[in-house]
Amino acid sequence: MIGNTVSDNSYSGFYTYGCLKALYLQNSVANNEWAGFIIANSFKAQFIDNTVIGQGLGIGNGFFICEESNQNYFTENDVYNTGRCYWLTTSTHHNTLVKNTATNAYDGFHIFWSDFNILTENEVYDCGGAFYLQDSSYNYLEQNHLESTGYGNYGMYVINGEGNNFLKNYVSNYHRAYYIRTSDYNTFSENEAVHTQASGFLIHSSHYNTLEDNIVMADDPTDPGNHIGYFLWAEWWVTDHWEIIPCTNNILIGNEASGFNIGVNIREADDNTLLENTIFGNRGGVYITSGSGNLIYHNNIIDNSNQAMDTNPEDNYWFNPILHEGNYWSDYDGTTIPWHYDLYPFMTMNGWL
Repeated sequence: MIGNTVSDNSYSGFYTYGCLKALYLQNSVANNEWAGFIIANSFKAQFIDNTVIGQGLGIGNGFFICEESNQNYFTENDVYNTGRCYWLTTSTHHNTLVKNTATNAYDGFHIFWSDFNILTENEVYDCGGAFYLQDSSYNYLEQNHLESTGYGNYGMYVINGEGNNFLKNYVSNYHRAYYIRTSDYNTFSENEAVHTQASGFLIHSSHYNTLEDNIVMADDPTDPGNHIGYFLWAEWWVTDHWEIIPCTNNILIGNEASGFNIGVNIREADDNTLLENTIFGNRGGVYITSGSGNLIYHNNIIDNSNQAMDTNPEDNYWFNPILHEGNYWSDYDGTTIPWHYDLYPFMTMNGWL
């Protein structure tokens, strides 16, 4: 199917079912009620340089990929003004989406109950949610660019997923840049978030996730909207009270946070590790509220208005108890121990190297 124009249908522009190695190239689809393209139970199809224009923000879908459609390839497609631009659902595995765009939609890329997909170098503009992964595992997302001219709701959101890998993605002007909710064993490396309002990374009741070499930035630490760079949180509001659902054994290594009210906040979360992070220029540096067994060492904690706070310091380790090495504190003058709960503070940045 090459070079066709399809518009104003009550269901979809193109419907592909049970096909092998179909090709859709440079087609234009507009104002179809349910979807521009429906791909069901199809394999190894290619969708290249197609354009879908929807009926309005929150209405319909661009590409609806469903019913065990596997090993399909999508590149250089553009979707505008719809509900979900690219929706992978019901066991769609091993698909590749590269260099596609999503603009002015409820969700840019929505992945539900689908595994082992690859999404790279895609661009999302002015979508309420850019990437949403639910009940999906072992997907790979690299070098995607997410940007909102107003504050979008979330940049990359993973819920009930495990083993997903997020590498070198860029998120600008979103309320929550990266949100990890009840999800385990995911990896976030070399990602960036700028102009963040609520949180750079929110890790909510999740376990064994690794955050490495990420950078998150907000614009003004005195703005109450710029809440937290990295937030590890175990509390849930249930009907009329808070309940604790654990958030444990996450590792933050080599990350940076600046311009927030709080650089790192560990709240009711236990047994997490902060290592070789740089927390600078925030209103608060590293805060722990009611957490225990957390290990904080070899971090650079620099020029925060309040460097540290711990409601139960006897329950956490602000130094490595085996190495007898703590953190670098920009306000430490070498005269007092402990310093901000740290029995082995350093006087120079990266003094442990």
